[in-house]
Amino acid sequence: MVEFWRRWHMTLSSFIRDYLYLPLGVRVGPLRLAFNFLLVWFLCGLWHGAAWKFVVWGLYHGTIVVITHILGQRVRVPERLRPATDILGTGLTFTLVLIGWVFFRSPDLTAATHYLREMFYLAATGPFTAGIAGYRLPLALLGVAALAHAVTYALRYDVDEGSVLLRLPYPARLVTVSAAATFTILFGGEATSFIYFQF
Repeated sequence: MVEFWRRWHMTLSSFIRDYLYLPLGVRVGPLRLAFNFLLVWFLCGLWHGAAWKFVVWGLYHGTIVVITHILGQRVRVPERLRPATDILGTGLTFTLVLIGWVFFRSPDLTAATHYLREMFYLAATGPFTAGIAGYRLPLALLGVAALAHAVTYALRYDVDEGSVLLRLPYPARLVTVSAAATFTILFGGEATSFIYFQF
């Protein structure tokens, strides 16, 4: 997640780092560091709008960044497992960011809660009430789309020349990218205006 925010909206990320995070101090204890992260992300949420959904969005990302920072200091991944953890990390980051966008894009927290319940098949009513069994194909395509996302990211930005993603045979890469494109066409919604136009 830390790497995601280094690359996503780099202007805002740089501003927050230089004018909010660094002045709070970086050579501090773990509790103070966690507080600094949460405060910065709380303010980042408010920057997007004076609404509870943005506060929750900011604190949500702040909590994930704190957890990522702690795990990065305490957990060491063996080199032989790094290709697998890279793939899993990309998929997990993609999923967590999507969940965060639900709060960001919903009209309010009530709607966000409803959307999340639908996403995870927890709603008492709605199109997903039948359960996961009736949606095996969409879920399988979603998994393929996540893999294709990781593959195309590695190929486009050349993040790691030794990555197992780049060693996949061409037919495998072709199938995953094609499946992702098919999934997007079949299940994608209507186009909407750029989200920052509302601010």
